[in-house]
Amino acid sequence: MRRRLMAGDLTESPIQGRGPIAEERASLEPSATSASVDLEIASRIITLSLTAQDARQLLFSLHKAIHDHYRERARAAQWQQHAQRRKGREP
Repeated sequence: MRRRLMAGDLTESPIQGRGPIAEERASLEPSATSASVDLEIASRIITLSLTAQDARQLLFSLHKAIHDHYRERARAAQWQQHAQRRKGREP
């Protein structure tokens, strides 16, 4: 289930017998970030009565994905600042 959610495969519910949830993504605001969209979808899935262990694993996975996302954004911003400083020094 975690791999399917992280890969964006939302064509069918990870909970057997619950039906498609692809329209969940479509109903969300298009300007939302990917992490917030996934978090919203995850919260809706959790309310469909996942086991406690599945819910913990899903929340941990989402927490890690969000943490990694922001770490990568910070790394990209630092690299961009570095490139701009170098560009300013070059003749």
